[in-house]
Amino acid sequence: MCNWKTGMDMMNRTLRCLFGCFAVFLSCVGGENIYAEETGVGLIGGFVGSTPAAYGAIVVNGSVSSNILSASTSLNSVALNDLGVGLVGGAHSGVYSVVSHNGVSTTVTPITPDQSASRLNYVAINSSGVGLIGGTDASLNTYVAVVSGGVATAVSNLILGSVIEGVAISDSGMGIIGGSYRISAGPLAYAALVSGGVASSNLLALDANSEILSVAINSSDVGLIGGYDTAGGAYVAIIYNGTVYPLSLSLSGSIESVAINDSGVGLIGGIGNGGAYAARLVISGTTATVTPIPGLPTGNALIYSVAIDSYGAGIIGGRDGNNTAFAALVDNLAVPTTIDTSLGSGSIIYSASINDFGFGLIGGIDGTGLAYAALVDDQGVPTRLVQHTGQITSVSLSNYASVPITISGFRLNDDFVVVSELFNVLSWNNPLPQQIASYQLLRNGTLIALLGSNATSYEDHNRLCTETDVYILNAYDALDNLLGTASITIYGK
Repeated sequence: MCNWKTGMDMMNRTLRCLFGCFAVFLSCVGGENIYAEETGVGLIGGFVGSTPAAYGAIVVNGSVSSNILSASTSLNSVALNDLGVGLVGGAHSGVYSVVSHNGVSTTVTPITPDQSASRLNYVAINSSGVGLIGGTDASLNTYVAVVSGGVATAVSNLILGSVIEGVAISDSGMGIIGGSYRISAGPLAYAALVSGGVASSNLLALDANSEILSVAINSSDVGLIGGYDTAGGAYVAIIYNGTVYPLSLSLSGSIESVAINDSGVGLIGGIGNGGAYAARLVISGTTATVTPIPGLPTGNALIYSVAIDSYGAGIIGGRDGNNTAFAALVDNLAVPTTIDTSLGSGSIIYSASINDFGFGLIGGIDGTGLAYAALVDDQGVPTRLVQHTGQITSVSLSNYASVPITISGFRLNDDFVVVSELFNVLSWNNPLPQQIASYQLLRNGTLIALLGSNATSYEDHNRLCTETDVYILNAYDALDNLLGTASITIYGK
């Protein structure tokens, strides 16, 4: 900082300070920013090989890791939150997966108690890393558990013999499960809230031959469930304050997948009225405005999976009437953009996910016996990720990415009357303020400062103009996961 005086002394000092600062700035500035992935970290799962083995992989910036699992049979469901904590579940392969923010390493830790003999059909995880898993235990009994820190605690008060077809959990820890249980007349739809490790009684009063096929819940604990009812009609309902409010669709068929974001905007998909069906919902309390998505395939077409981002944009996936994979992005006006997968007959998209960066992730089979997964950009252009023998059954794409930090810096001369001091001024952006909890600043490999989440600048005093300083800034989340890094070199004369 330049100190000013009056008169001639002020003028001389000003010129000296400005020249010194300018000269030092020109001679001492240099830098390098390390930009991180902006596609988000994804998780894909299914099976590999003609003799199936469980397959799971991390997707970072269009690159796919090797198989992170070493279990037999298959992976049925994956979920990944915005802190990089994931859950995966399948036949004889219930595991808890911790994924590093920058995609450098992946840790897979088995759930305890041992889940090796169970079949986990569905998993979900909230922003705090608390999960909900559903399926059957080793004795083929209905099994639902809350997972925290890799430890599963079984949920009580379940309807015995029920088949779990979907689980979801909110940031408050409120869970929702859906499926059916068998009576002599056929399946009977089942939905319950899970709180404190206890399931509520069945929230539904539908007759036989009904089923819930998908559930979702947002951070306000507003739930959405979908399936089919007794009359063979597609069924969707809002769960608000523990009460079910069905929506009128006037649609034959079924709702196979539902999604809801924190703003109360939902997306549903399935089959009905002679073709694939999907609609955008704007939920207000116990009611919703339903806007069907136009231009979807007809005939034997079906939407298997839907997902929606924080801004109300979505993605849908399934098959068209020619038994060929179909997927599309859906904007916030319910207008679809078809994703050209270029796949042939027999291909299917089983799972779709979307994040707030504008990227989508889809997975399924390509019709030739090979697994298919693709990263989709915001224009609907897919980039294929895998093509091994097998299948991708479930995908999850998070907002968890190495943070794109940009850093700048220069050296200034703070000229006092008797002595002068050189100091380096560093500044940087904070691209994800809700994720970054702290910074670590190193100079020439030595830690010089631990800074809070609100820090965007730092002054490093008493530097020598002949000395070159290399700074590395590391950003961390609340769990001390590395979110991103940037570096800059300020050169000496």
